[in-house]
Amino acid sequence: RVAEAIERLYPNHLREYVEQLVYHYKQTSVTTKTIDYAIKAGQKSCAAYFNDEAIHYVTKALKMLDDVTPPDKAAADHLTDQRLLALTTLGEIHHSVGREAEAERYLRQAIAIAKQVNLEKSRRVRLYYWLGEVLHWRGHSQEQIQVAQEGMALLAPEDRTTTEAALMNQMQAIAYLQLGDVAQFQQLCRQTAGFIRNLPYTEELRPAYLHITISFYDEKRIDEALQWLDYFLTLAESHHDLRAVAETIEHYWGPHFERGNLAQSTNNYERVLKIYEDIGDTSRTWRYLGALVWSAFMQGDLDAARRFSKQELAVAELLGVEAFRADSYINLGMVAMCHHEWAQAQDAFKQALSYSDQPLWMRWVANYCLGRAYLASGDRAAAIEQFQTPIEHFSPYVSTYRVGWAFRWWPIFSGILSGLEELFDDADHFQAYCRRAIEKLKDAPRTAAIIEPASPSCWSPVLSGPIATPLQQWYLVAAEPSTGSPSLIDTFVDDLAPGWRWLDPLADCDYSVNHGLAIHAVNGRDLWHLNHSAPRLLRPVSDDFSIETTLRLPLDDQTGPAAAPPLGGLVIWHSTENYLRLVWGHRGPADVSFEGCLDNQDIIIGRGRLAPAQDAPTPNRITLRLERHGNYIRALCRRDSQSWFSAGEITFPPTTPIEVGLHAIGWIDRTIYPGGYPDGSRICFERFVLY
Repeated sequence: RVAEAIERLYPNHLREYVEQLVYHYKQTSVTTKTIDYAIKAGQKSCAAYFNDEAIHYVTKALKMLDDVTPPDKAAADHLTDQRLLALTTLGEIHHSVGREAEAERYLRQAIAIAKQVNLEKSRRVRLYYWLGEVLHWRGHSQEQIQVAQEGMALLAPEDRTTTEAALMNQMQAIAYLQLGDVAQFQQLCRQTAGFIRNLPYTEELRPAYLHITISFYDEKRIDEALQWLDYFLTLAESHHDLRAVAETIEHYWGPHFERGNLAQSTNNYERVLKIYEDIGDTSRTWRYLGALVWSAFMQGDLDAARRFSKQELAVAELLGVEAFRADSYINLGMVAMCHHEWAQAQDAFKQALSYSDQPLWMRWVANYCLGRAYLASGDRAAAIEQFQTPIEHFSPYVSTYRVGWAFRWWPIFSGILSGLEELFDDADHFQAYCRRAIEKLKDAPRTAAIIEPASPSCWSPVLSGPIATPLQQWYLVAAEPSTGSPSLIDTFVDDLAPGWRWLDPLADCDYSVNHGLAIHAVNGRDLWHLNHSAPRLLRPVSDDFSIETTLRLPLDDQTGPAAAPPLGGLVIWHSTENYLRLVWGHRGPADVSFEGCLDNQDIIIGRGRLAPAQDAPTPNRITLRLERHGNYIRALCRRDSQSWFSAGEITFPPTTPIEVGLHAIGWIDRTIYPGGYPDGSRICFERFVLY
């Protein structure tokens, strides 16, 4: 009677009383009413992010559905629909809190019923969408594509610009990206971008909008990516979609971080973490904590980096996903290295390597970091074994999305070669090793075998795609510079020579001239990938030319353990899509790296170690040289007055306008240079010569 009275008195406000209706109908024999209101109570709790309460109500409804016998076909049809609704709701809730195995089980049961009753296509497609989300986070990319294609097959040609089409497009798109098929990802994202803004808002479109931003971001079209993020954030805020708001703010991290805006990369981070906590989204909490570790780490804020890394590991342990744990231990180990806690760092990296379910890029990183920790502690034999492991056991160097994401701003292959060259007995031994490794890479199949991880996760992508060429020249080769008369010699006595242009993109670096040019680069400054924030001095050139600079390195007795390494060198600048640089120290101690961007494609051309001669006086000068002859650029270097070496050569078609000059780097690889360095780095140029 109480339940009936509530229905009679508040027919338009029953949602406010569903919990009481469940309770009162439970006291009667009207089971179907109890089931209906229990599901509604679960959906209401789910909408308020009371996830445990929602699971309680819907599980209760599902159990009652198992026990009830329908009196006729109409009742049977109604109960089948309620079962479908209960299973779907449970799948969505479990997915939202990171319980992917349970979510998959409920959603597959729902899909089986949907096929059995020939459920209308829009509802069936949305079931496929939710299953696709679960498969994405479990790393089952190929199966995700199959499910999406099955859903797309339900749609007629006139349905290809509907919400359902957008969901199936993007379900395929992200799976193709995980598999390394960037072209398919981009094509599907462009299709969806053409009509998605015409669709009514629904929370299921959140991944589609974010995939579109990623598609622009991965093509280095950052302004367009940010415009889409701005648009979607406004949309999500207006519809009070908390998950979409938090994830959109989270997606600002990449463009800011990779462009060197380290402080800006964590704007509103407390709000993101609070939303994820409030709605119970543990998986995304873990992911975002990892981003916060990197932002703090690269700014030299080691206390914050340690705090975030501990939180990240705690969440990973809660989720129980091996790949999450491995990634968290890598971050924890890197922070320990910066505190010079070598044993703790080694233990963390070993723990990361102990998990069987981890993607290829993580194996490269964990072995590399463990090698660096061994090298820092003086265990040279263990270090060389760890550096060799990824090259010898995890080749080919597969260019998948996740590998690309990790390595595009952290090309650790150069760091591995730097470590090996430092550890080998002599240059001949190292060069012979490199030649064997190069032959192995050449003989590797052009695509890697498809690997479905045993216990897959979102960080364990299926591996396929083209082999990446890490770099063209693995070590320095003896060479001689070209001859010519200088047209400019600037020794930086007390001022710059006329014609220099100071470029400080983020207006936070500085330089001084006093018997040398000292350029200070704050943390995050670089010229690599999306990051064009390095402070630099440039001057115009034309036709063929050679530029040369001498770096004055601090002597050992002039530096302490907290002193930041001098990083920087020469640059040939045409545009953000075409530039080259020859840098000192960035990819390894005593290393020279010839790298840049050609036709908007990042490339490391060559590298090598300029080791001091054993019988030489205390060395403290490095000379770098870039020569242009026609369309060819050649990179050379030497230490003090020793012999010249080549770091590689490459075709560089752009002709005008070209500027050349000097730049400093504040993007410090703290696995190579363990420490905080909160003030960034400083490099001193003794002279610049233009031929």
